[in-house]
This record gives sequence, C-alpha cells and structure tokens, in this order.
Amino acid sequence: MKKKVDVLILTAFFGAGHYTVSKAIKEQALSKDDTINIELLDLFNLVNSKFDKYLYKLYNFMTKDTPELYNFFYNRKRDYKRNYQDEIAATIGLQKLSNYLKECEPKVIISTFPVCSTVVSKFKKKYNSNIPLITCITDVVDSWEWIKEGTDKYFVPTNEIKQKLINKGVNDDIINVTGIPVRRSFLDLNADSLNKENDLKRILIMGGGRGAFDIGTDFLHWLDSLKDTKVTIVTGTNEELYQNLNAKNFNKIKILGFVEDVASLMTKHDLLITKPGGVTLFEAINCQTPMIVQRPKIGQEIENANFIERSGIGIINDNQDEMKISIEELFHKSERIDTMKKSIFDIKKTLETSKVGDYVLEFIAN
Repeated sequence: MKKKVDVLILTAFFGAGHYTVSKAIKEQALSKDDTINIELLDLFNLVNSKFDKYLYKLYNFMTKDTPELYNFFYNRKRDYKRNYQDEIAATIGLQKLSNYLKECEPKVIISTFPVCSTVVSKFKKKYNSNIPLITCITDVVDSWEWIKEGTDKYFVPTNEIKQKLINKGVNDDIINVTGIPVRRSFLDLNADSLNKENDLKRILIMGGGRGAFDIGTDFLHWLDSLKDTKVTIVTGTNEELYQNLNAKNFNKIKILGFVEDVASLMTKHDLLITKPGGVTLFEAINCQTPMIVQRPKIGQEIENANFIERSGIGIINDNQDEMKISIEELFHKSERIDTMKKSIFDIKKTLETSKVGDYVLEFIAN
C-alpha cells in the first residue's frame, strides 16, 4: 500500500523546464507547511518505465534536428481545441494513473505538462472524481493543449495569457497570474543593490536546461576582447562543455560549472544571454536582468521570445553578428538597459509570485 500523499505533482521530462517548475512549486508549498507530503511523478515513466526514455530522445532529436516537424505538431496542439496526439497518450496512460491515484489518494493534483492535465481530466470525468486539478502553464502560451475540462485552477505566466484563456472560455475566477514558478532563492531579491565592480559591464551566458549551448567560439573571443566588460559563462552539469570552454584559454571570460545560487549571480549581471525557456525567462524577470536571445526555432520558445520582444524586457537577434551590434549599442547607451529593467519591474509587479504555495494549501485545507 502506497503512502497517502497530500499533493501529487505530475510532470514530464520533455526539456528540463516542466520538472524545474514542479520542484519550484514543491519548494514553495513546503515553505508554507513543511508537514505536508508532496510527491513528484513523471507520468510517462509511470506508464512505461522502459519506453519513456525513447520518447525523450525523440523529443530531443526533433527539437534539435527537425524543428519544422516538431512545430507542425506543436501548432496543431496550440490551435485546435482537441488534438489527437495528447488524447491518445492520455488514453494509454489513464489506467496506470487511475490505479496510482486510487492507492495514494492525493488531496490535490498539480500538472506541469499538458498531457498530464489531459489524463487527469479524463480520470475525473470517468470516475466522477472531485480531486482538485491545478494546471501550471510553463511557457508564455495560451495553447489549447493546456485547457482541459475539470481544471480547478490555472497558474499562468502573465495577465495577457490570463485574458487569452478567458477569451477561450475559462472562468477568470480560477486563473491566477503567478508567473512561471521559480525557486525560492529567486523570490524577494533586491535587484537595486547590485554588486558594482568599478562600473564594469557584466554579461552572463547560460545554456538551456538540456545543457544546450550554441554560442560560437568567434563570438566568445569577441566578448573576451571587449574593454571594461566582465563575462561569466555557466555550463551547469555539462562537464564536457565546461572542459571545452576552459581549454580555449580566454583572457577574461570566467567559466563556471554547476552554480547553487544562480539567483544571486544573475542579479549581479547587466545582461543575460540565453535560450528563451519559460523558467529562465521568469528567473530573469525576478532578478530584473534584461535578456539578449538568438531567435529560436521551436514553438514554445518562439512564443516566449515574442513576449520578450513586445514587452521590452530584452532583445531578440537573428544571429550572433546582430548580438554584437545589440551589446555595443546597449553598453553605449546604458539608459536602454535601464528602460528594459523598468519594463521588467512593471511586469514583476503584476505577478503573484510568492502566493503559489498559499494557493496549493488552500485546496488541502478545503
């Protein structure tokens, strides 16, 4: 007999973002009440622990090598209320999840991946279940794949996405603009008290959650040659990348591996060069650090990049030559960085970032 759980967080490892958001929600809920039992579960591992790794390899292949094919399926799920890929996946997973839920009897279920929301919706309808379902949208998107019957609350990234969900028929009373949940270390940061270092211009470079890094060597050597500029690269758990970059013997660029306190590091830099993943985007927003991003090729990252551009919190470039021009212009006219930081602050004020744990506990108390 499985131990009863208070909160079950369903997720998947298609990219690192969904799992990172799941851990952030767990951390924030436990900060409100450390006696509750929270379990994180990879739905695809539950359904088939041998087949899931092939699905994840296929996802990595499609997003890296065949983005057009990936976007074909992504756009169908975004634009159509019912998509058969998720329906089939949810039907396959329904029985396994049903058995699991009957054993652990969670008081609330949180989904950080669309198929998880779909399968829980099917479970609630088939078994007439009243287990509350919270769906946390992990990119700046309003895709139909996230909107499911039987959802009791949505955590959404922005007011714009909230309005789009309302336009699609979701009751505004069940939508909370929490931003994309981030670790507690990113909350309540004082971005005005930066660690200034002799007026150096400071650039932080971070790869994506999967350890991806597509910044060219020529661009890095150009950064290394800039005067009055400090550049830090974080390679995370990608040991091969760490060794390769160290072997290039840069003069001024600092190479870091895994960093525990990324929040503190991010606040001490003027610009962040990275991929526009949902989690990284809202980590930067919480740190009030403007972003420079090379225009992405896959669906949800394209939508995140569009949000960065139209909200004025960063710059999207088509290539690294354009990045050079943007960096020179920003450092020459530093008031543009200040303007972007002001735009970030205005967005940050609209977010119920610190209330994620409270909203989760409300369902446990009821």
